[in-house]
Amino acid sequence: MLTKKWDDKYATGIENIDSDHKNLIAQIDHIYNMLAYNKYDNKKYIDVINFLFNYANTHFEYEEMWMLENDYPNINEHKIDHRRFSKMISELVDNVNNSMGHLTLELLSFLRVWLLTHISVLDSDLGTFKREKLGLARVIGQ
Repeated sequence: MLTKKWDDKYATGIENIDSDHKNLIAQIDHIYNMLAYNKYDNKKYIDVINFLFNYANTHFEYEEMWMLENDYPNINEHKIDHRRFSKMISELVDNVNNSMGHLTLELLSFLRVWLLTHISVLDSDLGTFKREKLGLARVIGQ
């Protein structure tokens, strides 16, 4: 099964970032259900793409601002991965605007792989960094 549910192991302990991640995971689950049950149309596809486009713009901006404000040392690696995701979503938006876009397992696979690697590896390091910087004994999911 390709669906993914929120698990505290994904938590960074940074409330806004974790909330955004929960929304992304729910959206990926929604995409999977639309595909699996053949219950999508062009409007639903456009809604998904718009969510992802807005997510990329607002979430990445917030996350990168948090990293700058907290002198996070691995910001460049994060930015590279954010740009990769944004590029894929921009291509999807272009395809929708040119009436060439449709929901595919390729999109779902990309989102799932990106989610698992980015959140589980790169973003989990934000929680570790926060815990170490602030001297906290525990960050949720750590």
